[in-house]
Amino acid sequence: MKVSTEQVDMWINNSIVASSNYYEIRDPGRLTDVVARVAKGTVEDANHAVEAAHIAFLTWRTLDKNERINLVMAAANELENSIPTLSPLLAREYGGLLGEAQLDFGYGVGITQFTAGIAGPYLASEIIEDETCRIEIEKVPRGVVVAIVPWNFPIALTMMKLAPALVTGNTLIVKPSPNAPAALTLGLQKMASVLPPGVLNIVNGDGDVGQTLTRHHLVRKISFTGGANTAKYVMADAGSTIKNVTLELGGNDPAIILDDVNPADIMPALVRGIFTRSGQICFAVKRIYVPQSIYEDFFDTMCQVVDEIKVGHGLDERATMGPVNNRAQYQFVKDWFDDIKNGKIDTSGKVELDTIISGVPTTMSLGGLHSSFSNYNKEGRIFAIDVALI
Repeated sequence: MKVSTEQVDMWINNSIVASSNYYEIRDPGRLTDVVARVAKGTVEDANHAVEAAHIAFLTWRTLDKNERINLVMAAANELENSIPTLSPLLAREYGGLLGEAQLDFGYGVGITQFTAGIAGPYLASEIIEDETCRIEIEKVPRGVVVAIVPWNFPIALTMMKLAPALVTGNTLIVKPSPNAPAALTLGLQKMASVLPPGVLNIVNGDGDVGQTLTRHHLVRKISFTGGANTAKYVMADAGSTIKNVTLELGGNDPAIILDDVNPADIMPALVRGIFTRSGQICFAVKRIYVPQSIYEDFFDTMCQVVDEIKVGHGLDERATMGPVNNRAQYQFVKDWFDDIKNGKIDTSGKVELDTIISGVPTTMSLGGLHSSFSNYNKEGRIFAIDVALI
């Protein structure tokens, strides 16, 4: 089957910006398919984006709030109109199911519309006065905001940063993840096309681009979603000019099962909470605490439900889970299972294909923060969760 390959350029000051260097995004479910060729930005591109955003800020912040809100609503409509064409692209580049990609876009649109809808009352001036004092409260924009976003749920997570920043009078530069930049960049370009020049800019690239953005003296706010290791560098760079920083990092979320539960009643929802997006989301369940009195029934029921999962390509209607996103994720899972074997953990259950790890000591590290993943390759399927006895 012939597949299309998108060329994805940067967007700065309401203009397409090409590059002398493009990198390939391959379909995690079909590694021979090139989904997109993405422009790799440079330090100069990052500086250009900051300067454009700063110039735009000087006008954007003075715009009547209702006009700003209407423009952000119009941008949300552009994103909504792009769902039919960009959802399949997102599924192909990040490994998720088509339904998950559509949900990501739907959440993104809803977040943007909701934020714009409540912005009017929030931005209204407030005066508190009595016989002894008068207090006036004004919401003042900060300036240029940099949003650094991940690949696992890129549309919704970007809109959580974009919508509040723009309606409050800030301008924005988005740096997508290099593991899933195509659909997000193209969607943002659609949104930016109805906004004034420089209000929304998109720069793809490596660490040098990110560092230029986080260190630039004209950037006044950084919003980062990703791993703790990278967050340390973001904080250090922001400290040089005392920028405001918001960090959304990984989670280590347990599910606590009570002894009056019927495992069959909760298992479908629990398994979704573990394996949605192949377990590659920060709030996925990583560890389950189960009372001994219902442990055997719980474990057997979980095996049955997990066995119904069908791993496949995100555009295959038969699939209920997609592959992991990238080589690093794949190696993470492989290393994780090596750790389990070295720890001599009981892997009774679905060993050959779908694997549920039981009897895990509460002190055992299971590969860091994200312990639940799927893997789709020529060797078959792997599912893993950890179940601890209490």
